[in-house]
Amino acid sequence: MVQNLKLGKLSDSITLTSEDSNVSSAGFILDNKRTTSDSPVMPNETVVIDGVSVTNVYDHSAYICTDAYGCYYNSYTATAGSMTSSTTAGTTVDYSICPKGWTLPTSGSGSGEFGVLAVAYGYDPEETDESQKASVASAMLVAEPSTTTENINGQYVPGFLLGGGYAARSSNIGVNGSYWSRTAYSAERGYRLRFDSSNVYPYNTYYKYIAQPVRCLLQETNS
Repeated sequence: MVQNLKLGKLSDSITLTSEDSNVSSAGFILDNKRTTSDSPVMPNETVVIDGVSVTNVYDHSAYICTDAYGCYYNSYTATAGSMTSSTTAGTTVDYSICPKGWTLPTSGSGSGEFGVLAVAYGYDPEETDESQKASVASAMLVAEPSTTTENINGQYVPGFLLGGGYAARSSNIGVNGSYWSRTAYSAERGYRLRFDSSNVYPYNTYYKYIAQPVRCLLQETNS
């Protein structure tokens, strides 16, 4: 996708089914929409949500939407409830809130679809030349919100945004970009793609309760 997913932007609660989304047959309810007035913005401690005290924030849905950068989802929400605190390290889950026929990219220690994408832009994990790394980052990033980036042989490419993320408040907006994968690093952390102005980190990890943007990948189908 050439834009950050904006699912949930117009509603506080959406029921996703396997007919229209990449969710299990049981479906998934996208709820617990957060606003910048919530404290904390994203559940990252014991909080009361809808009258229920939530202590395990890694297994609870939450998201926040913006006009400029689309919506931000914690890992549980991005994976339609399939990435939980009991997901073992290195596991790639099957589901996401992406539309039917689309999915979240995979990642991992030196592997996965995020790694393939970075290499396609010229990323070399063994490269030590900082200027080369900055060149790759520049090709992948756009500094301001844009619908598309047309910069490789006239083709539309992702053009990832420097949208930062949300925890207790917004952070690093305009400084770096980070996007969830569907691969677990540990009970508390998931793999993500992360950029800044000078480097690309296709196998980075972060806490699952953090809200980050999502880009969906079109799944291959056999004809």
